[in-house]
Amino acid sequence: MNKKLYVSFILILLIFLPVSINSNELPEITVRVNPNFELLAVVYTLAADNPYPVNQDYFNDLMDYFGDYKDHEAVQRMKQKLGFDYRTVENFFFKEQRALLNTSDPPEMKTDSKDEFIDLLRDFAVKTDFMKFYNEHQKYYNEYYDFLYENTAIKEIPSLFNEFFGVSMSEMHMESSYSYIPCRANAYWKYKKDGSIIGYFFMSSCYLPKESSETFSKGIYWNNLMLHEFGHCTADMLENHEKLHQTFSYILDPARTDMRHGWEYITIDHSYIEPFVAWALDQIYGEPWGELLISQDCGMGLHICPQIYELVKTDYMPNRDIYPTFDSYIPRLCEKLQEIVTPYTTFDYYEKTMYTSISRGFFGNNRENKILIIYGTQNPDPTGTEHDKKVAEKLTQWFSSIGIEPMIMKDTDVTEDDLSKYNFILIGGPVANKITKKLNENLPIKFEKENGKWGIVHNLPEDTLVFSGFYDKLVKSIYRERYEDPDTGVMEAFRNPYNEGKYGVLIAGNGREGTDNAIKQRILYSLSCSYHIGDKEKVYEQGFYRD
Repeated sequence: MNKKLYVSFILILLIFLPVSINSNELPEITVRVNPNFELLAVVYTLAADNPYPVNQDYFNDLMDYFGDYKDHEAVQRMKQKLGFDYRTVENFFFKEQRALLNTSDPPEMKTDSKDEFIDLLRDFAVKTDFMKFYNEHQKYYNEYYDFLYENTAIKEIPSLFNEFFGVSMSEMHMESSYSYIPCRANAYWKYKKDGSIIGYFFMSSCYLPKESSETFSKGIYWNNLMLHEFGHCTADMLENHEKLHQTFSYILDPARTDMRHGWEYITIDHSYIEPFVAWALDQIYGEPWGELLISQDCGMGLHICPQIYELVKTDYMPNRDIYPTFDSYIPRLCEKLQEIVTPYTTFDYYEKTMYTSISRGFFGNNRENKILIIYGTQNPDPTGTEHDKKVAEKLTQWFSSIGIEPMIMKDTDVTEDDLSKYNFILIGGPVANKITKKLNENLPIKFEKENGKWGIVHNLPEDTLVFSGFYDKLVKSIYRERYEDPDTGVMEAFRNPYNEGKYGVLIAGNGREGTDNAIKQRILYSLSCSYHIGDKEKVYEQGFYRD
């Protein structure tokens, strides 16, 4: 049997053979592009003004095959649905995913529930012979399955879940559309009579790496996502101690006030979920991956996460004979948290523990819902100035999409009064941007000229926590003292020197390619660190400081 056939045989066994949870073997794991979900995604793609092609060849095939059915009633009804705000649209897809999970495959699509939209999907599937398209594109779906099994910890997640929560996940099912739909990843679970859980993980697309350099970071992304969504079962456990844990809502009040655009993530539930994810990442990759994630959570506003993570490692795990489940540990955890921070010390505790992060640079103390984006005009090469202006314009599109009003200005037009009123972003290094040049010497990461050549160097506050070695062995240390390659760039956050209640963010590189690469870097929550340095291939460093 050749290697490819052998691997395929093993994957078939992993996907379809049920295994007892009480043994050392795997529980039942299934992974598939759900034909009902993909049918929903196809109808969305035809209805959307700007559909997102996860894979261009697949997208072209989809449009060629289904393009003549844009007037079908299912597509027209979808267009009506898309006319609402994003949250309403997302809730619609959540609801339909749940319903379609319990609906048989096309074209029959039998269901016990009454859902007019499923009736329209069924009619669309019959008239287009949807299953013909689905069956003819299995090679794309198989690439997705292969990537998950080869590059993620999918086979380990049920046992990690069992070990941490003390509750068995007897089955794990991953259900996804291949094409994009506007819905976040989410999890759903059913409780069996024996007390075990059947976990369902829903994805909204099957985007896979286009370059080999993306493979590692995409694998981490998938692991983090699966662990986080399955970790939401803590919500059920918290309900058992509702009065107890709700009294600790005050712990997060400062973060909700400061990070207004991240308030949905800043919850007690997430404060308990993320330490589980961090603990599991340590089991998969080794330390300090968990500490990296927890540091990023802190930079997003979950400033109590590092303390809970420490308690998990030093108090919960060593005492599992006393606390066999996480549910049983929650009262003890609340008791410990009360010793650390009280309603009278919560704002002081927040300022002492919360990192200055890029996310905080965008959203922190931003009651105006505005941000100033300043591009440089000092570059001796006019095309460099035009490049930085385009970067600024792309950022305005992103901020506008999340409800923050961006204001673009040239570095020559901005005043100190402007800088003192708002959080601001500087595009371009000291050669390109006169404001960057003025602030450069006091920035945590600065640009320094040596032997006629500019480079990125450290000027970090004391006690900065630095991670490097993301693609081999993660360590807590500076990767390199100086970066000179034009492809290398930095994104960093700092206190606004014109108003210490506000923030600034610098996006710059040794060359224009470095500026672009500083925006593209993705390792877990890349905007939640204080700074990161990288090029088009790698993130070299992520650091965390309080200044």
